[in-house]
Amino acid sequence: MSTLLEEKRITRPAKGWRNFYWLERKMEINGEMRGPGRTPSKFVWPSKDIAETMAAKRRAEWEKIGVKYLGAEEEP
Repeated sequence: MSTLLEEKRITRPAKGWRNFYWLERKMEINGEMRGPGRTPSKFVWPSKDIAETMAAKRRAEWEKIGVKYLGAEEEP
């Protein structure tokens, strides 16, 4: 009988959630050219609820300049 314990992961590694947006045209965002088309956020949030809450804070402002919120997706 061995005295060595076998390591087993109890929980799966945490995955993050990233918001995605649709840009109607090419835009400079935080010093970086993005779009047109489907564009991911730079931020990864610990839960879908937090990601969607953070996106909701500025959604009306972004829609005025042609940015549409597509939703949060789990990171692979």
